[in-house]
Amino acid sequence: MDETARTLLGFWFGPMTYDDAAIAERQSALWWEKSERVDHQIATRFGTLLQQAAGDWTHCGTQSLRSPRGTPRDRASGR
Repeated sequence: MDETARTLLGFWFGPMTYDDAAIAERQSALWWEKSERVDHQIATRFGTLLQQAAGDWTHCGTQSLRSPRGTPRDRASGR
């Protein structure tokens, strides 16, 4: 696994264990609570990665891009 993936997974899941319930309990605030601080951390640490993942999907045709939430980049960024 490359370092970028390891960093992202470490941020999202914290220290990995084989106890899914413990991970969920420890990380649930990060996953479910609204936090400007966490939003800022994600944007700062992973913003470029998110932009790369959103990419340019125009080659898929307009039919697949129809969404009330706008462009693929808007959907990836939660706009």
